[in-house]
Amino acid sequence: MKAAIVDFVISAGPACRPAYHAQKRGMRMFASPCDWMMHYSLMDFIDNLEQDAEDMFKVAHIEKDGNLSYVIDEKSGMVSLHHFYHEQSLDWQIPLFSKKMKKRAINTYNCINNSRSVGILMNRNIEKEELIRFAERLCQVFCSTTFHILNIRDIKQEEIKVEYEIKENRYIIHEISFNDEHKLGKDPNINPDFWLGNVQLWARAISMKFKLSQYSVVNNRLLQQISTVSDKLSSEVNNRILQQISTVSDKLSALDEKAQQLTTHTSSCIEMLRSVAVIQQIPSLKWKLHYYRFMSHITWGRKKAHYKNKRRLINNIMEKLRSLELLI
Repeated sequence: MKAAIVDFVISAGPACRPAYHAQKRGMRMFASPCDWMMHYSLMDFIDNLEQDAEDMFKVAHIEKDGNLSYVIDEKSGMVSLHHFYHEQSLDWQIPLFSKKMKKRAINTYNCINNSRSVGILMNRNIEKEELIRFAERLCQVFCSTTFHILNIRDIKQEEIKVEYEIKENRYIIHEISFNDEHKLGKDPNINPDFWLGNVQLWARAISMKFKLSQYSVVNNRLLQQISTVSDKLSSEVNNRILQQISTVSDKLSALDEKAQQLTTHTSSCIEMLRSVAVIQQIPSLKWKLHYYRFMSHITWGRKKAHYKNKRRLINNIMEKLRSLELLI
């Protein structure tokens, strides 16, 4: 199997392992919409590029499996583990996500459309006919690009084995197989890197199949830096929006508490005015004072925050009565 000269390599799933290994080999130049997704078909991959990812996660829901939370696209069954904050509502996160994925889809489409040769990397357990349909549709969508497709199949074999090769005018398909198990095993409870698979054989397989063109080698670092900065900026914008929403929510809660306090204070004032109106109907100032004390105790005695002010008001009344020598 001779290495094909390509401008870049993109992942076609079905999860994030191919994207990781393409990036480790310096061949993943930018982020595409499906890089870090799971459980999507090859036709979904092309549809998202053609339609600017317009339908990705338009209708979605969250499912939990132990400590993990998954966001699932109800239309395609695509699964996201990395793009949503699970403690926040999906209703306002999805527009931000859609904007980000649309930007990635447009960029990926333009890069493929303007390239002479593109590598497609995947590790799918699918039939040869499905790979051929995928390659033919790629050639229909991108009329001037040649595609070199590598599918890696997991079997109990320690060395790389070439299963078959299909050559057509504008696409070449290779399927190879090897034991795609991490050296520390597949158990996620023991090995957190289980999802990387057989790292050494992935590196060998990619080097056997793909070789970057001179143009790509020159621009590789710059493109990776631009992609990294873009992702960081998007993440920072999302974090700022989350912080702003949290701040606004806290302020609304504080305003609600103040409104409740104001309502309580207003009720207390109304009760005080009512008690004053009753006092005007009592002829004796002595009994007026006792009645006022009684009403004050009922109205404000339970409100510790206002109790001192009311006591001060009562004491002022008593001082005035003493000055008039009307208190017996």
